Amino acid sequence: MTVRVVAATWHRMIVDEAFAAQVWRDPGAALAGRDLTAKERGWLAGLDPRAVALEGGRATNLLAALIPAFPVSAVWLVGVDLRRFLSSAEMECVVEGRGVAADEFGRWLSARASASADPRAAAVVKIETASLEAQRLRPGNGGSGLALSRACVLLDLPVGAVAAWQELATWVGDPVEALRHPERRPPACAGLGPGLETAAVVGRPNGATVEVLGDTVATWLRSLDGSATRAELVAGLALYDLSEQEAAEVLDDALAAGWLHARDGTT
Repeated sequence: MTVRVVAATWHRMIVDEAFAAQVWRDPGAALAGRDLTAKERGWLAGLDPRAVALEGGRATNLLAALIPAFPVSAVWLVGVDLRRFLSSAEMECVVEGRGVAADEFGRWLSARASASADPRAAAVVKIETASLEAQRLRPGNGGSGLALSRACVLLDLPVGAVAAWQELATWVGDPVEALRHPERRPPACAGLGPGLETAAVVGRPNGATVEVLGDTVATWLRSLDGSATRAELVAGLALYDLSEQEAAEVLDDALAAGWLHARDGTT
């Protein structure tokens, strides 16, 4: 059995009612050009419409479960076209077991963002993809010293991207409810700066936080290799023209914000 072709055809029947109806009405024409045996064609044409409809409902439920992970991308960037994901090549990867649903949804959204003329689009998808990644990660063990938390993802974005995403997130509110009102107009794009800003995306039990970092803090965080103790880091921050007290406050703030992880009880 050509499993991939059968799976892809079955999936399209689930998400494309018109195609499914054609398979049942005229399987020869509907399945023309597909690498299927006569037995496989007969199996597809003989599928119970009630079972196909049930699976279609499950596909819709999967899409509904993905939307909260990418609320701004789903509502603002795609909106009423969201169901197109279910008939996409990325969704076929999920059906065939070659991809994880959330990751493939993110790739599909990224492709949509690349085709958008709005400069906010790519940054919005990047932020929400990083938020998902950060929620999957947890501070690691082993080694000694203080290190960048594995639940913290650092992103370089156009200046103003985080503020634009936050404004759009406020406009979206509840993404499921927002999708019921496609007539709502989103805030206009005020433009993004020519430079870059660094954002720290930190995974939390119920989501992720996104915060723009100052250049000094961003450079410092990227320099950490996990081997320095607290005292060594405070001393090292003197290179950034900070007093010992200021350096200690920066370190405490970084730990409280979840940017750093203290390995093996480092002090």
